[in-house]
Amino acid sequence: MEMVFSYEVSWDDYIDSQTTYNRHSEAVRKSIKRTRLSMLSFYVFLLLVLYPALDGLLRILILGGLLVLGIAHICLVRELYEARVARLSRKMIRQAGSDDVVGQKRIKIHGDEIFYKEGTGTTKVEIGEISQVLESAINYYIFMGEAKAIIIPKEYGGETEAQKLMLDYVRARREGGPPGEAGTAGSPPA
Repeated sequence: MEMVFSYEVSWDDYIDSQTTYNRHSEAVRKSIKRTRLSMLSFYVFLLLVLYPALDGLLRILILGGLLVLGIAHICLVRELYEARVARLSRKMIRQAGSDDVVGQKRIKIHGDEIFYKEGTGTTKVEIGEISQVLESAINYYIFMGEAKAIIIPKEYGGETEAQKLMLDYVRARREGGPPGEAGTAGSPPA
């Protein structure tokens, strides 16, 4: 089975790959859980300390406001984390000035190997070396580690079926099963 697909990657695609990986990472999930517990204990401590210090209407207003702020803060930890990751990724990208991440890309799947051509050269990846295959609202991602991913847009030039066939084939081969329908379908247009 051989498939070839050429496309272009933007900075937004790269930043989306970072947030998508973090969204599915077990370490990040545990960190967010610990952060929520820490914040909960902080707000409970703050409410207990302020309760005897305040009196009357002032007590109700301040403690009510702190309660609302605490609930909102605890519930929005994941969104705040993702916004921070996106902001830091943009900052690192600007400082590094590396244009190798974006631009024209070409992916070729031949048997159990993926050849990914970008500005710095061609990378050969065995399908068995892939750690995760994820997707976001705009892209598919083939992760070989935390920071290394092949980004494939879900729609490029109006085409969506070629990408889907490619990912179905990679997922089937990665799980060790036969490629199924993805292996019998025709090769997507180059």
